[in-house]
Amino acid sequence: MSVTAQQMTAALSEGAWYLEGRSPDGKTWLVHLSHLPFCIGRREECDLCLASPDISRQHAEIFSPDEQTLVVREFGSTNGTYVNRQRVHGDQQLKSGDVLHFGSQEFRIACRQNEQQASPSTRHNQQDTVIAAAIPGFGFFTSHRSFDDLLEKRAVLAYFQPLIRSQDDSVFGYELLGRGNFEGLPPSPGPLFEIAASLGRQIELSTLFRDIGIAQARVLPAGQQVFFNTVPEETKIKFLSHDLPKLRALAPDLAMTMEVHEAAVTDIKTMRQVRDLLKDLNIGLAYDDFGAGQARLLELIEVPPDVLKFDIALIRNIHERPPKSRQVIATLVNMARDLGIKSLAEGTEIKEEVEVCRELGFDYFQGYYFGKPAPNFV
Repeated sequence: MSVTAQQMTAALSEGAWYLEGRSPDGKTWLVHLSHLPFCIGRREECDLCLASPDISRQHAEIFSPDEQTLVVREFGSTNGTYVNRQRVHGDQQLKSGDVLHFGSQEFRIACRQNEQQASPSTRHNQQDTVIAAAIPGFGFFTSHRSFDDLLEKRAVLAYFQPLIRSQDDSVFGYELLGRGNFEGLPPSPGPLFEIAASLGRQIELSTLFRDIGIAQARVLPAGQQVFFNTVPEETKIKFLSHDLPKLRALAPDLAMTMEVHEAAVTDIKTMRQVRDLLKDLNIGLAYDDFGAGQARLLELIEVPPDVLKFDIALIRNIHERPPKSRQVIATLVNMARDLGIKSLAEGTEIKEEVEVCRELGFDYFQGYYFGKPAPNFV
């Protein structure tokens, strides 16, 4: 939330500024800047005493030179004071939301103009000025601020993994995957989505991956498919009816299939609406990670997808499985075929797995044996 100069002045006059930190158990700490200047250091006489070896005795202070601005002053500490990952030399003006590091100790400066806003999990009491290793430099606020920047700058990369026809091992399309491309954040989508979930912004990240990738995939030859992913929060029809038409407009001629995780296929009525919407937009439907949890056979029958992607856990080392185990998978593949559904074996990594899956009747393959995700089409 941005704070205007007028709000800053009011906050300063009302004493509504805080240093916000996180404890190892995930609780929030608020340190009220009850008076200015406010001294931070390892000395017990400091207003905020951080009992950490990388904090200098008198590390820094926060003050207001004019009752309109808030400034942090660095006292030449050994391990430094940083604002938004930039080392401070002398004085640096602050604004609400800035991330401060005193050594490795991480805080965020927060303007909270009413008492209800200033009621976190843990309040720091001014009579108890020593925080001993309570706020380590885990990068919580830094990662959140960086994540905002990633979304704003659209700093992600599209990766594509080939999808293979079992009959001749030819490429018929690609699954669109994503990677982060922002300094200070993990590139892997899993950790990025964890950060997104902590901010309630999974849909924004998923949409960004999708938009970047589909725009790139427009160069594919006619008939080549692109499978794209969704997060469970997106499978609500109100989101899809807003976003999917825009995606189709981005690539009017591209053959696309939307993957829905098996765990999200729980409401037959909603899935029928999703299927109808996709059909109107000429977008296919795939159920992802089939068999990873509860095998939703009723949903499979009532709202059959175009493609059923069998989870990697069912495919890995399938050549070493007993005959009865293979027979169960063959039965599911045959049932899917009877329903007009194509079956895809995910995670095929070695020749033996591919050969057994071919024998069991799988229509498609995907896995490292045929190609790893890459930023180009192979």
